[in-house]
Amino acid sequence: MGFISVLLIVLAILLAPLLAFSRTMPAVTLFLLFSPATLIAVYSIFFEQSKLYGTLGVVLIAIAVVMQPLAWYWAKVFLPEAVVFVAFCLVVSVLKRYRIL
Repeated sequence: MGFISVLLIVLAILLAPLLAFSRTMPAVTLFLLFSPATLIAVYSIFFEQSKLYGTLGVVLIAIAVVMQPLAWYWAKVFLPEAVVFVAFCLVVSVLKRYRIL
């Protein structure tokens, strides 16, 4: 599942400069691709055996946010949702560890 995250991030990074010259808003593309990619990467880090693709996805998102000025807007909008999802993943992970779920 982490591989899907990496693919979505790469697709968003490749499409953002191309869509900047068209009438389509690149912010919408970034939001529609980065939001699920971030959630999938976080899910992959918490619940999959291999942490490679999840970690790679988070690193790529961090690089994109630093390099693409448009991604800063997305990060500010999406940050509360990502924090809530990370907290949810932590709670589910702890409950699974103690076999409550």
